[in-house]
Amino acid sequence: MHIHTRSIFNFFLSVLSKAAALLLYFDDGFECFRCFANLLNSHFFFALYRLERDKLDVHVAVFESFFKQKLPVLFAHFAKIEVASDMYYLEWSLTLFVKFVPLNICARVWDSYLLLGEAFFIRAALGVLSWVGLFACLLMGRERETERERDRKTMRAAEMT
Repeated sequence: MHIHTRSIFNFFLSVLSKAAALLLYFDDGFECFRCFANLLNSHFFFALYRLERDKLDVHVAVFESFFKQKLPVLFAHFAKIEVASDMYYLEWSLTLFVKFVPLNICARVWDSYLLLGEAFFIRAALGVLSWVGLFACLLMGRERETERERDRKTMRAAEMT
């Protein structure tokens, strides 16, 4: 039990330190601390950091409903390869994208999140997924082109022999 608790503590410490570092980048001292404390005290983060699974499941279900509605092809693909939304959405939520996007984009996400709330965060997450889906489609298209080229070369080699 102690080892499990310690690993959870270390995970949260690494996540929280990145979030605090972003705030310290733009401000220092007491205002940064107050902003960070208020952020952690919001209903969403409070449930997240207390690991209240029933409340987190509601947040993930709301995200999934928008994901299924706005990006149905990618949603179906994720379901096919068994990638559950909580595998990435909760970590994105914990950090508000600090670990995943460049600083200028992360700062805009944070500004908008602080102004508009969790609804904006869901929109930002869908934007990231849309970009990931586009990138994956491009990669899959290249793989298909490579497979076709390989088939053509094989056919040419077979014709020459």
